[in-house]
Amino acid sequence: MKASNLGVVFGPTLMRPERESVATIVDIKYQNIVVEEMIEKMSKVGGCGPPSLQTPPPPHPYTVNPL
Repeated sequence: MKASNLGVVFGPTLMRPERESVATIVDIKYQNIVVEEMIEKMSKVGGCGPPSLQTPPPPHPYTVNPL
């Protein structure tokens, strides 16, 4: 799923204000963008990244490599 779609799903949930008003409807767009940016920059924000960017664990010492 794309980061923009995840922002739409999780933005309003994660950044819900204590009191809702008409202005919060306008802010939903910005909440989605903030969550999207956090997801895209996950390696800088949370110290982790997508599996493709992480280094794989070292092989187990008793693993036989097939040829």
